[in-house]
Amino acid sequence: MLAAIMHGDRVHPETADPFAATAAEKAALVDGFLSYGGTYEIAGNRVRHRIDVSLFPNWVGTTQERIVLLEGDTLVLSTDPGTLGGSRVARLGWRRVRLSAPHPQAR
Repeated sequence: MLAAIMHGDRVHPETADPFAATAAEKAALVDGFLSYGGTYEIAGNRVRHRIDVSLFPNWVGTTQERIVLLEGDTLVLSTDPGTLGGSRVARLGWRRVRLSAPHPQAR
C-alpha cells in the first residue's frame, strides 16, 4: 500500500525546480504532506500497515494500525485517540467511483 496525503492549499514555490525552493518553502511543503508505504494485513475491523518507506523516517520499520469502517462504496480509516496529534482522532475517507464502461487499458 502507498498513502500520499496532502492539504489542498499547499504553498507553491517560486521555482519549478524542487531542489531550488527556499528553506521556508520546503518546510511549508513538508508541513502539508505525509506519505508512507509498505505491506498491510487486515485483522477484524483493523488494518495494519507495516511501513517500509515514509516521509517521516521515524515510521520506517513500524506498524501503523487503523480502524476500518466499510459501508457500501465508502471506506473510512481512523486512528485510535491519541495516536496522532495529541488526543485527536484522524479520519480519512474514500468513496469508490464506478465507471459506466471499463477503461480501454484495463485488463
